[in-house]
Amino acid sequence: MKAVLTLAWKDMLLLLRDRTGFVVTFVSPLIYAVFFGIIFSGRLGSLHRSHITIVDQDRTASSKLVIEALSRKAGLDVRVADQEQALEAFRLGHTDLCILIPAGFEDRAKLQDETNLSVIELAIRPDRNLLSQLLARDIPELDPFGGGNFATSLNVTVKNDSIESRSLAGAVAGSSKRVARHGPENVYAIAFPQGITWGVLGCVAAFGLSIVVERNRGTLSRLRVAPITRAQILAGKAIACFATLLLLEVLLFAISWICFGVRPESIGLLMLAMLSVSIAFVGMMMFLSVWGRTEQAASSIMWTVLLGMSMIGGGMVPRFLMPTWLQNLGDFSPVRWAILAMDGAVWRGFAGGEMFQPCAVLILIGLSCFTVGVLVFRWVN
Repeated sequence: MKAVLTLAWKDMLLLLRDRTGFVVTFVSPLIYAVFFGIIFSGRLGSLHRSHITIVDQDRTASSKLVIEALSRKAGLDVRVADQEQALEAFRLGHTDLCILIPAGFEDRAKLQDETNLSVIELAIRPDRNLLSQLLARDIPELDPFGGGNFATSLNVTVKNDSIESRSLAGAVAGSSKRVARHGPENVYAIAFPQGITWGVLGCVAAFGLSIVVERNRGTLSRLRVAPITRAQILAGKAIACFATLLLLEVLLFAISWICFGVRPESIGLLMLAMLSVSIAFVGMMMFLSVWGRTEQAASSIMWTVLLGMSMIGGGMVPRFLMPTWLQNLGDFSPVRWAILAMDGAVWRGFAGGEMFQPCAVLILIGLSCFTVGVLVFRWVN
């Protein structure tokens, strides 16, 4: 075991002493996370079909009129559910916005000369205010991050089977109960898991390429004549990559906590997610290291595969901005499951059972890829 740890420590030191490798692995992900956070804080709407879930507690002709008007609006996928189902769908990422039509909705409308109606946003994605952007014109952006609980009211007018905005109010008149907040506390809760995946990919490429370099320069052949087994050599590589990935994830999440106010909902589940991500990408590192005989060929193959996985898995563009067919394709990318696992622990509030699927998929990917990589591993060109 001492020989394995010595080999692992050697590989980690080589990476940390390489300025370029250090920047790509540890500094670039931080820059990406901040960059993504700046982007998410702006308006990202209208690029995909928005999914809206409506909770109709009034169940009257007026509430149905609002639902029908929204259903006919281009770019909206409207579903009706009870409040618990709506908030669960939002928490699991199946809907972009939850709208509550409270009881007494129609009665309040009848007291006015025209159908001036109030609806409440139960939960909303942090990148944009869907309701104000889809229904309103020249209405200032709402802040979905203010305070611990919130219930935002938007007055709308229904005329001739169309719907338009009238004014914003801080809360529904006569409402004695505020709605508990759901979703991430700020945009960096989404940005950091996405940025961390870039560091993970850089680490995979660095360690995978180091194996190719050592094979081409004869280092692996010289190690084989030492009093250590082939299994110990490969284990040293795997442990070095695993430890570096885990260090990267812990360091960046610590920075997100201290500097950007990202508070994970479960530290234990976050550790489980980070361990699963590390296992998955150690396997990817070993798998990718066996393709390409030259350093240039190996580097091209690795980054082509890694960037492809990132593109379809949500590492470049959030999955909720992608069309449905591309989201389905992303299910084959470990990046998709890595981000979901980290999101589940940081802001989605996953329970242990809900974390099982992404973590199990990641571990299965890691073990499968590692096994294939070892079976086809070449010690010399």
